[in-house]
Parts: sequence; structure tokens; C-alpha cells
Amino acid sequence: MVAKIGLMFMRFALSFWVGAAVLFVVTGVIEVTTPNPFLTSPVKDVLVTIRFPPYYIVGWSSLGTALLFGLFALTSSAFSRKRIIFALLLTTMALITMMVDYCHVYTPLAKMVTPPGKARDMNFEKYHKRSMYINTFDVSLCFLAAIITCYPFKEKEIVES
Repeated sequence: MVAKIGLMFMRFALSFWVGAAVLFVVTGVIEVTTPNPFLTSPVKDVLVTIRFPPYYIVGWSSLGTALLFGLFALTSSAFSRKRIIFALLLTTMALITMMVDYCHVYTPLAKMVTPPGKARDMNFEKYHKRSMYINTFDVSLCFLAAIITCYPFKEKEIVES
């Protein structure tokens, strides 16, 4: 029973994070690409420093939850251990990637837009592109882990042990 609950919450946490990250990106792209006289450069700078810390907190919490409950899922031989272990490895890679991104990409980017309206550093574009690539990679890892855990197990994999 513990393993089933673990697998359920692992599936939920991974799927939740992928959906939340995609929603975050979509709203961010709309803000940046839609002409709006109220969304001036200083306002966008403030939005970056307000919105991204919760993005990382929710991501770390979701992936940490997936890892914890994935360990519970390993307690049963009813599920494919290889699949759970592979999903745990992908989730761990995603969590580490998010931490590296926060420390080495987002933090310098946030400093470049503080105070709001400050002239952009010549490295801004490089860091921004790096952030986009890293976050795409990170969410892709999570999406793959979610597919692996949500894809139906074979009949022999769901027999009670």
C-alpha cells in the first residue's frame, strides 16, 4: 500500500511541476511579447524578481516530493524497479539542474535587473538564453520522468507482491 501511495504522489508531483512550469513560461512569454504600455522595462524587471523565486521554490518542492515518494514506490516489487529508478535519476538530475541554474544563472540575472530600469549588462542576453536552455532541459527531464511513471505498468508489474 505504501508503494502504491508513493507512486501516486510521485506521478502527481512530476505532472504538477511540468504543468506549472509550462504555465509559468506561457504567461511570461505573453507578458514579454504582447505590446502593453503598462509593461515597461522597469515593470518587467520587477516581475522577474517577484515571479522567479516562487518558480524555483515550487519546482524544488515538487521535485523533492517526487523523489521522496519515489523512494516509497521502490519498497514494492509490484512495480518495475528499473522504471522507478530511472525516473528517480531523471528527477534528481532535474533538481540539481534547477539548483545550478538558480545559483549560477538566475541570481546573476536578477542582479542585472536590480534596481528596476537599470541599463542591461552586456552579459544579460547570454545569461537569459542560458536560462531558457537550462529550463527547457530541466522541464524536459521532468516530463520524461512523468511519462515513465505515468505510463501504464505491464500486467505482471501491478500484481501485488
